[in-house]
Amino acid sequence: RPCNIVYDVLDAMIAFPSDNDNATFEALCNALVRRTVFVTGAVDMDGCPEADRGEVAFIGRSNVGKSSLVNMLTNRKSLAFTSKTPGKTQQFNYFAVNDKPDLERQIRFGDDVAGSADRDAFYIVDLPGFGFAKVPQQQRQHWSDFMDEYLRLRPNLRVVFHLIDARHGPTEEDGRIMRKV
Repeated sequence: RPCNIVYDVLDAMIAFPSDNDNATFEALCNALVRRTVFVTGAVDMDGCPEADRGEVAFIGRSNVGKSSLVNMLTNRKSLAFTSKTPGKTQQFNYFAVNDKPDLERQIRFGDDVAGSADRDAFYIVDLPGFGFAKVPQQQRQHWSDFMDEYLRLRPNLRVVFHLIDARHGPTEEDGRIMRKV
């Protein structure tokens, strides 16, 4: 598996430190994330894609940088929409990583595309933020309920990254989320 090779290289870099620079680490990240495509935006569990691979989820307050981190990790500037206005992510955005080539053509145009996902394929899931978003309370409650259900029931959820704004530290809502995870 390509991921195992990258992890072996990282282990060797740690064991035998040298003048490893940002370009080296970026090259390794790019080896892990080779193809990325937006798959769907889910507003409830029925809208989530088939649970056929692992999922990595990013949660945190509105405007903490979840979408920016997704863009950085995938080496794409505008894969996940970012804004200075809190609350722009209003659904669970699924991005397929290392899926079959030309998956985007299949999603966008319905073409039957041959091939299969790489063995190290996974989903990145960018969740709506909590806190600052200027949306009705009913919408916030729906996001909260959906997130609770997702964290409890999604069988292929492998890791949750909870981003916290270092300028403000963990909030009461961050604490509530941490207890759920």
